[in-house]
Amino acid sequence: LAGARLGIHIDLYESHYGQYQQDIIDPTSRLYAFGPDVVILAVHEGDLRLPEYSPNPEEDVRQEVGRWTALWNVAAERSRARVVQHNFALPCEVSAGHLATRLPGSRYMMTQAVNARLGEAAGNAVSLVDCERLSALIGKQRWYDPRYWNLSKQAVAFDALPLLARHTAAVIGAD
Repeated sequence: LAGARLGIHIDLYESHYGQYQQDIIDPTSRLYAFGPDVVILAVHEGDLRLPEYSPNPEEDVRQEVGRWTALWNVAAERSRARVVQHNFALPCEVSAGHLATRLPGSRYMMTQAVNARLGEAAGNAVSLVDCERLSALIGKQRWYDPRYWNLSKQAVAFDALPLLARHTAAVIGAD
């Protein structure tokens, strides 16, 4: 619906739950058989492979950014699709509380660093939807609802989906 409002016709292929990486890596996957114009990595903070605390945050951030950019590169090599990625909305509750902002090795600080470095790495080749900004705009407590996560592994609350859809469609439409 958000795409239609912008004049974008959408035929959708959706990977099975948790299988987007396999679809990108496998050159014979249904993703590539579908022949997409756009590949959207609609991911969330839980998809990050970062510890709650790291004694070596620079290395962990580097590896995580490398993992995402490698997926971008494979998708670009195997299709003519434009890659659009949702960046990572920081959770409203963090185990270290306010202290997390002072600990470079906290997951909170590393997630911020991953978002920043993905922005730098994207250049003109990849478009990003700033979910961190959108979650702050609508309110962190409205962005994530644990009920939806526990029922259906839906990382974004129903109330926040229209905002996310409008902004994702706008990013797609801007390309």
